[in-house]
Amino acid sequence: MSSRRTDSGHRFDHGATRIDVTQPALQELFDPAVAAGVLRRVDDAYTSPTGLHALCKWLLDGLPAQYATKIIRLERTASWNAFDEKSQSHGPFDVVVLAVPPVNAAEAVVEQNTELASTIASVRMQPRWVVMLAFSEPLNRVPDQSIVNGHTVRRSTSNPVGDALVIEASQYWSIQHIEMAANAVGKLLTELCLPVLGSATPISIAAHRWRFALADNPLGRPFLTDQYGLFVCGDWCLGHSIESAWLSAVAVVGSIGRA
Repeated sequence: MSSRRTDSGHRFDHGATRIDVTQPALQELFDPAVAAGVLRRVDDAYTSPTGLHALCKWLLDGLPAQYATKIIRLERTASWNAFDEKSQSHGPFDVVVLAVPPVNAAEAVVEQNTELASTIASVRMQPRWVVMLAFSEPLNRVPDQSIVNGHTVRRSTSNPVGDALVIEASQYWSIQHIEMAANAVGKLLTELCLPVLGSATPISIAAHRWRFALADNPLGRPFLTDQYGLFVCGDWCLGHSIESAWLSAVAVVGSIGRA
């Protein structure tokens, strides 16, 4: 649920573009966001007029949050303390919930629980390259979504100016080019998708690598926990959708509430 805005005013949904919902209980959770204008209901899915990241900002409103801080280690005595890359301590906490990719979660818990870390690390995540193309004018002849040479080209529906297209590389192509420089990826994927772009020339090209995009072998249960108030959750526990992540989180909250 990530969006990026450029200096030219273009907005790209370069992560998920919509929230597909199959569980009625989740629809009820999203109703307040719809009433607030943060989300729009479209059949059994939700979009956002300003990008799906707006939902995260709306949910965090009024809550303390600290950004740009990578937690690499957890330590428990009478309670939990979390340590970042600069060895600064954060805490103490009664309960810790890790909602991050498996590799990061395993790194954080390995000193406290090697068995838990091993279970987490057993989930393999696959990468995905995306390229963002900004255009000064609307591309009326370009469809909202198409497949070109195995790659998905879609319009960023929350974009307010000109036109904005996102190229989602295929999983195989992403794996084969995982360490390629971003500017080279942007140029190459744009060339591969010229059949749908025609003569349209983007005013800017940017590439983003989601190194941990999709779970190759989801865990098969909503979350992991130990007996001391440590919980690990995420979309990779149940699948690779926003709904999977939400169901995982709801299950954790329910477990904490029953404790």
